[in-house]
Amino acid sequence: MTPNTTTETAMDTRQSTIPQHTKEVGMVRTGITRCVLMAAAVFATSMAVSADPVILVKASQTWSDTGGDDLAALKRLASGIGWDFQPNGETDAKLKELGIKYIRCINVDPLPGRFDEAGAFIVEGDTSRLDAHLKSCRDVGASPHICFGMGVPKELQIASDKVKKDMGVMGQQAGDYCYWNGDKAKLKAHAKAYFDYVLVKNKFPEARFEVGNEPDIDGQFPRNPGPKLAMGSAKLYEEYFGIYSLLAEAAAEFERERNIKVRIGGPAASWAFTFRFGGLNWADRFIRDCAAQKTKIDFIGLHYYGNISSLDGEYKGSYPHFTEMLKRTRGSRDTFLPGVPLIFTEWGPSYVTDNTAKAAVNADHVGAAWAAEFLRQMLVNGVESSLYLVTTDQPAQPGGEFKSIRGWPSLFVTPCAFGKPYPKPMYHVFKMLSQLEGARVESTRYGSIGSFVAAQGERRVVRALIWNYAAIIPEGAASVETASKEGVTLRVRDAGAFFKGAQKVKMSRWLLCKGSGDDSWRLENNQLEPKDFREDILVDNATLTVLDGELDCCFSMPPSSVSLVELSPAE
Repeated sequence: MTPNTTTETAMDTRQSTIPQHTKEVGMVRTGITRCVLMAAAVFATSMAVSADPVILVKASQTWSDTGGDDLAALKRLASGIGWDFQPNGETDAKLKELGIKYIRCINVDPLPGRFDEAGAFIVEGDTSRLDAHLKSCRDVGASPHICFGMGVPKELQIASDKVKKDMGVMGQQAGDYCYWNGDKAKLKAHAKAYFDYVLVKNKFPEARFEVGNEPDIDGQFPRNPGPKLAMGSAKLYEEYFGIYSLLAEAAAEFERERNIKVRIGGPAASWAFTFRFGGLNWADRFIRDCAAQKTKIDFIGLHYYGNISSLDGEYKGSYPHFTEMLKRTRGSRDTFLPGVPLIFTEWGPSYVTDNTAKAAVNADHVGAAWAAEFLRQMLVNGVESSLYLVTTDQPAQPGGEFKSIRGWPSLFVTPCAFGKPYPKPMYHVFKMLSQLEGARVESTRYGSIGSFVAAQGERRVVRALIWNYAAIIPEGAASVETASKEGVTLRVRDAGAFFKGAQKVKMSRWLLCKGSGDDSWRLENNQLEPKDFREDILVDNATLTVLDGELDCCFSMPPSSVSLVELSPAE
């Protein structure tokens, strides 16, 4: 093939278009030759690469792993987030830019109020926490995903001795059990009032209601008085399923009475736990029981964190790898509840949420690269949608001064500690993905280098999301990076036709890696002043030349990195 011999460069415009800090991690690509392009290093230090990955892209050839619109499906997987820990107007604005469609509302159940003489529940009292969640949904243009059936109204509660839960299983927090008196009619009345409050009074017809929170590991849902039940046990499951069935029945009755759709699901399970422990696999049993008893079920809600296991058997973890577990659950779904969506209603790199090294993966480039690969795995394995754990880090207030508990899987640091919600690495992954446009087109994978490429033919724009991920994320230790730095060539095979004869193509590249896009880690470790925080991760601008109908775009991918490359006609 004829070498690319153009001598044009974007170097002269670099100072006005690229922030100063990117000089440390980026170098503008010229169109001199493919060899020179490949030799240009992203970092000042160089590393020999024995076999350069080539990502072949057919910009005019649509591609689908799902049998439908892969780009819409991938964006749906990155369009949910949990609301908690003092989000504000600025976080709402950024969530709207990202295209967030569902916001998980937790610790908003039960509603305050009273039962009237007829047994109907009247909502009254302080609903401010739920109202704040719903306001964010309204401002963002999202629908609420309500964590529901976690408690009961005061009139139905039974006083207890404040029995404490066991600590530390899969991130479950310590707390008190909610015991209730078993008045099914009144609990259903409360549920119907909740449906009315969200669906009708607050006008969120697409809202979802998920019953409980991680009941398989002794999480939140109303209990019958009696001895403590073992985590994962059949008796604990039966108690949870009784609550789920009752609330699902209330949802079905509300639909018949009001002619209004209610979306209800469960089991909100930690999921992996009963693949190894307990008396039965909760996901399998829940799916079978809903089918056998014709219980209303609109989605199957599960939780997953990357420190539980490897994604696809790359290393031995605490539990079976993600795709193995998902294959089993999906098989049960396909057999007993075909068509009911699988939704991961909590996910993140690690369930550890503190300031230790074990939680660092929730706030660094390794966790961000893991997320890019996890999103792909959910896509190809038939997951309908998902909710990243939370919006901002949890604040702490030792000695009266706000600090950030940075280990939360979140998109932003807490504004309580720094005055504004500065983006964490995961935010950049969501933002890159939100900028993909058009339709997915064919591209190849190479070792640890994954890609998702979209093209918009009318505008003649190609955008490629590329990641370099290989790491071990143990359940009880810090992550271990196993990827190597890679020199990558993004080769657009039908560039001449796609760009409609344009010979000059503009390339822009954004890079998230160690030293680019991970300022939140230094900010939270007091290694960076807020005034010095840099959100822009643009590292390259260049003009490339189409030769013999093909275009080569070459760059370096550091270990645990994610990049967005945009190609469009320069003329």
